[in-house]
Amino acid sequence: MTRTTLVITAILTGALTAGLTALASLGGGFASSESAGEGHGQTLPIMIHLVTALAAAVLGPFILLRRKGDALHKTLGRTWAGLMLVTAITSIFIRSPGAGIAGTGFSWIHLFTVWTLAALPVAVWGARSG
Repeated sequence: MTRTTLVITAILTGALTAGLTALASLGGGFASSESAGEGHGQTLPIMIHLVTALAAAVLGPFILLRRKGDALHKTLGRTWAGLMLVTAITSIFIRSPGAGIAGTGFSWIHLFTVWTLAALPVAVWGARSG
């Protein structure tokens, strides 16, 4: 991956995150002012999601910028994939019942869950096949 591709990917990811967060705040998801006032505490899924997402966010660029193919790179890559999987799964349990898209409790930001669960196996396959 070239540095230009990495920068473009980072910009697109940031824009997509900002857009989905804005939609979530408008649609009654966890980013909305309505749900913030409903006494939603720091539940176990939220804490696990936060820890794994932050760890993956720190680990990801480090993996991409270091030498590829050695044992440490493979171990860190597997760790990152595991962190992303746990992050995506725990996000399913972070919802605001009765709010969100059509009252499902899921907001637009949950599209990242679907994207991650679909893209992660493809990324692992791509890494393993070279």
